[in-house]
Amino acid sequence: MPLIAVLLHSCAPAPKTEDNAKSESSQKTDTADLDSEAGIDDMEEVSTKARKNKAPKPKLSSMAAKTGTMVDCVVMDQRNEFLGLTKVKLSKLGARIESANIVVIMQPGKGTMAYNAANGNCLQLTKKSAAMLAGQKDMDMAVESKHSTKKLDSEKLAGLDCNHYLIEREFVNKKTKAVKSRWATEVWAAKNSGVPQNVIKDFAEMSQMPADLGLPLRIERDLGTTAVNGVTKRSKRIVIDTDSYSKAKVDKAEFQPLSGYKLVTDEMQLMVTDDDSELVNSELDDLDDGKIR
Repeated sequence: MPLIAVLLHSCAPAPKTEDNAKSESSQKTDTADLDSEAGIDDMEEVSTKARKNKAPKPKLSSMAAKTGTMVDCVVMDQRNEFLGLTKVKLSKLGARIESANIVVIMQPGKGTMAYNAANGNCLQLTKKSAAMLAGQKDMDMAVESKHSTKKLDSEKLAGLDCNHYLIEREFVNKKTKAVKSRWATEVWAAKNSGVPQNVIKDFAEMSQMPADLGLPLRIERDLGTTAVNGVTKRSKRIVIDTDSYSKAKVDKAEFQPLSGYKLVTDEMQLMVTDDDSELVNSELDDLDDGKIR
């Protein structure tokens, strides 16, 4: 055989056997899988970068534009069961409660609004909201049947002279008149706080307290629901507690409503953030798909 023919013959591909065909097919499949996985990784990387590079929503202001007009106010540092550590400011213009995420503004005769600058939502607080925050759940079908107030003693709290009261209340079902709930509240209220009575009234109502007792500085509530054989199980909770009291002058803008917020209809929408919303929606989708049992 001529030399050139030998060289061409040696360079020519060997005929495919069945084993060779399977090996080649397997190699192609593995390569395709690697390409597919690489593509998914690339997509995830792009998605992650897109989320990181997504411009954050501008945070709304938790204060109206300053006016330059100063007003006298009482300033208290409080611990609030629902809001955590708060700074409370009370003046003739109303009340302002500041926490880590929520600002509450009460204007006498104009209602109470809660604002969350983190998600841009706001909620009008009602007596029903106040009842929920005070621990009264599922009380739509209940009416108050008994109410008693007893003065226990007098003492100082945050430097103010306070009267210590015990308030006991009973609620029954509107239709059946069966006892639905009983609860007792101890309240320490300052009579000479320097806060206008109309502002105390609104502040007390949001705490489910009588307005004529004074400014509530501490509220301890024992909740109880009538159980078998008339035995009432109680759970004691501190609703608010005041650590300090002082007086200051602040811009009247602190008591004015905020602008740019979206009005929502319940406490969950007020509190939830965008990240929380995405997580909740994802979990609801998984629940619908049967992935969560």
